[in-house]
Amino acid sequence: MKPREEMRAICDDLYQITGIKAVVYDADMRVLYSQPGTMGPFCTALRRFPGISEKCLACDRMGLERCRRDRDICIYRCHMGLTEATAPILADGAVIGYLMFGQVLARDGRAEVLRRLEALKGLEGKATLRGEIARMEEKDEHTLRAAAR
Repeated sequence: MKPREEMRAICDDLYQITGIKAVVYDADMRVLYSQPGTMGPFCTALRRFPGISEKCLACDRMGLERCRRDRDICIYRCHMGLTEATAPILADGAVIGYLMFGQVLARDGRAEVLRRLEALKGLEGKATLRGEIARMEEKDEHTLRAAAR
């Protein structure tokens, strides 16, 4: 199997096993592959509002930059309180890319995500977003760390 096909198969398998979105970036932090190819319903709906998408992208950049700096798995909460992780992809000691898992509702995170949602001023459609949060399956950090490893 070619490296790119192998990378896709690993992401597909990880998603199948964990249900956690997996994205592979190259060393310059450009997306190479995403499984699934779309964001979850909560993030998709939220990013429709002006200014939110920029905050989401800033969180992604922060996670990738921290991973680049530390050369280790980085687990953090995004600006909305969802848990995400980045991990370096190493070959012969060099970082050749990054793996990002995200849009995970931590076991203890539902109340925090709801609090952050309510704190957003002037946002219409909060009832729909609350419904998406209610439908999200909770995952523990151990699962996220295991997948990233």
